[in-house]
Amino acid sequence: FHQSLISVFSLLFGPLFSYSMQMSKKEIAFVMNLTNLFLNISGLFTTILIKTFSPRKVAIIACISVSVGLIITAFTKSMFQILLSYCILVGFGLGCSTNTVMVIVTSYFTTKKSMAVSFSMAGSGLGKMLMPQIVGFLLSLYDFRGVILIIGALSLHAVVGALLLQPLKKKKKKILIEDETVPLLKDDANKIDESEMEMNVWQQIFHKMDLNLLKDFNFVMINLVLACDNAITVDFTLILPF
Repeated sequence: FHQSLISVFSLLFGPLFSYSMQMSKKEIAFVMNLTNLFLNISGLFTTILIKTFSPRKVAIIACISVSVGLIITAFTKSMFQILLSYCILVGFGLGCSTNTVMVIVTSYFTTKKSMAVSFSMAGSGLGKMLMPQIVGFLLSLYDFRGVILIIGALSLHAVVGALLLQPLKKKKKKILIEDETVPLLKDDANKIDESEMEMNVWQQIFHKMDLNLLKDFNFVMINLVLACDNAITVDFTLILPF
């Protein structure tokens, strides 16, 4: 549901931006691109949030952020208000919810992870096909502000799905440890804690965000290709109604 909100951006917010607020095409493009910026950059912070809190809590907060952002956007009357409500709240919430769900889905399966991710992405594609039809039908019954409120209320139902994202209970194996090895293990744990304490702030941020992946050339090239693909998708979404 959340992923389909991007596909109906121009259909849902076209009347609000073009007629009610009389925004130019450049301003509309800026809103969409800034939203995608927060959506994509949220992945860096999602890693820290998942490590600090549970994935389910992060997903719940993200779903609430999307719903609240949409509801506030329905009452906005200026460009600055849209940047706060839609670009930041909705964009950051969409990114956090999507990344968190993908992490949880892959953690549920030890085998056939690709198949599980494929079904998850197929559901997103189905939502992108149905959402324009739903928004078009609602626009024939209500004004655009009323439709945005309805979509914001519907997006709040994602919290129910986030509540079902419970971590798997792993069976703990009982391992007998001799008393002589216990002090050694404690010393090793203390050494690990001391090494983490010796890191400065930037090193800790680098470690928590797993930025070591940027050293992999293949990983960087894949992200560049995906960035180009995302830019083309955003531009195509903006072209149609405007």
